[in-house]
Amino acid sequence: MRRLMRAAGLVLVLGAGASTLAMGQERAVEPEVEYGSAAELAGVRRVFIHAGDDLDARNAIVAHLRKELPSLEIADRADEADVVLAFGGSKREVSAGTNTMTDQNDTQECKPDPKNKDRLKCRSRSTTVETTTEMTQTIEEGRGTVYRRTAAGGRRLLLDYKDTKRSFLERKPATNFARHFVKHYRQANAQG
Repeated sequence: MRRLMRAAGLVLVLGAGASTLAMGQERAVEPEVEYGSAAELAGVRRVFIHAGDDLDARNAIVAHLRKELPSLEIADRADEADVVLAFGGSKREVSAGTNTMTDQNDTQECKPDPKNKDRLKCRSRSTTVETTTEMTQTIEEGRGTVYRRTAAGGRRLLLDYKDTKRSFLERKPATNFARHFVKHYRQANAQG
């Protein structure tokens, strides 16, 4: 009976060791995330813009970079670039309250007075119509990151950016992300 208990204990220890080994191997395969800084943008000459299937956002970022940094090359593939600018966004409708309009219509109706044919008998009528409209507002949210690809297949994050557009008077988050990148790119390349 003791031998059976010892054998069962050994199986448990070996099983725990094997699962720890398997977990360790799983972690080694998992791509690492490293954290860098915007100063690492110094010397960058080629960028890749990744915006998923949002071509409007990608085109806005590309247009801004070409305007502000004409010597910076836009790569067609991530593996050809020094850094990747990744952007994602969403739009949602939110309630902005209600708008109530009141329209008052005054009319006057006149008929000949049955007692005196030379006179008119008039009566005023007032009608009020109230119209309530639900107001909505489109909120655009965007998030961008700038990273270098590491030799191990991971990413080294250099910049992070979040933005929300609440009014049609504000710039789109994709454009603001591009402006944020240009600002940090210029700072990094002015130092060296």
